[in-house]
Amino acid sequence: WTIYEDPSGQLFIGSEQGLGRMEGDRLVPVAPEVIRGKVVSIVRRRDGSLWVATELDGVYRISDDRAERVSVAPALERDSLFSLFEDPEERLWIGASTGVWQVLKGALVGMPTLGPDPGDIRRFAYLPATGAVLGYSQDGVFRFDPDHRVVPVDARFHQFTLAAPLQVLGRDSAWHAIGGDLMLNGRRVFTLDPGSNR
Repeated sequence: WTIYEDPSGQLFIGSEQGLGRMEGDRLVPVAPEVIRGKVVSIVRRRDGSLWVATELDGVYRISDDRAERVSVAPALERDSLFSLFEDPEERLWIGASTGVWQVLKGALVGMPTLGPDPGDIRRFAYLPATGAVLGYSQDGVFRFDPDHRVVPVDARFHQFTLAAPLQVLGRDSAWHAIGGDLMLNGRRVFTLDPGSNR
């Protein structure tokens, strides 16, 4: 399941059966004849369109109550997708099992990032002070540079059930936790002693 609330307060629900919209206490299917398969991520873009990633059936764009499948890149056509994120520069970021893809403002074609494969990015965050986009995966935290390069920030293995996910606080503070370490911008700032409750 994935739940997304757009800026107007409308709730969208992604499930194994596709995309739905909450209307009162009812879940109303959205474009079930077009959007098939498990919906894993939903984002409303600044142009007003709703973008939906499915686990194995690609990316869809919904605009003016019309849904269409978007061919972002041939490599993504049957890839496992995990997350969508639009940054303030209106770039759409797609986390997939083959890596991370970026769709520039107004474009429908994605560009792969270059460098180490960041793995399955589950969450993106934006640092306003630097304009950096960060991604969080089971393989660590990575920064995506404007030249499409990937830079590991903290490439230790992350256990999703034990680590706090990536959070951006303020203009330039990217926090996450792994094991007993609390990390700020890739540097350990505190280690919790699990034997101490005082």
